[in-house]
Amino acid sequence: MKKYSFVFLSGFFVLMMHGSVNALQSWTPTDQEMPFLPQFCQDKFNKSDRDKSRKWSRKFGKAWQHMHHHCAGLNFINRANKSWSDKENKKFNLNRARTNFEYMVDHTDSSFSYLTDVYFQLGNVYKMQKDFTQAAVHYNKSIDLNKKYTKPYKALSDIFIKAGEFEKAIEVLERGLKHKPKSKSLNRRLSEAKKKLKEKQKNNSVDNKSKMKSDAAEEPNDKTEEKEN
Repeated sequence: MKKYSFVFLSGFFVLMMHGSVNALQSWTPTDQEMPFLPQFCQDKFNKSDRDKSRKWSRKFGKAWQHMHHHCAGLNFINRANKSWSDKENKKFNLNRARTNFEYMVDHTDSSFSYLTDVYFQLGNVYKMQKDFTQAAVHYNKSIDLNKKYTKPYKALSDIFIKAGEFEKAIEVLERGLKHKPKSKSLNRRLSEAKKKLKEKQKNNSVDNKSKMKSDAAEEPNDKTEEKEN
């Protein structure tokens, strides 16, 4: 009984310690994390520089008052990427990232020019959580708001390519190239997707021919059957 009590208490202590680590993480980016965020995020958290704050306020409008949530979301994604070996910590940070991006969606409207990036980042969070359906939904929302923004096209096509759905990837990339025909990254992905589609079709053709030969070999030979009878 003492042995089981010790194991239970040890496990409970580990869980408590793990939860405490997550709880102790600062919501605000640390000095070490700040350089990995966009300049407007660094200026947002540096409240002492009012001139820069006014500059960004003119750019983002009323949404500027909420932009610290978008920046926090970006930082939680960075933390999740760093904690790839710690599944619980990664889950914790991705959930916090999603909450902050959803806050931005709830407190802004389509007139907010940066909303396209908010939806793109939400798509990234869902992709990292392996919820590819919701990732695709949010990438498409990002595209709908700014058809010249190439990042969601690339991310969405990557989902389809990884799933072996090359036709869908090609459709997404061609849609993006209508608005950004000179995009090197979209053109490169399109070439790769078309190449993989050809390889898939070739392999399917070989498999079908092999199956037909196998089926033919298994069919009974009428002349042989007549002799046996």
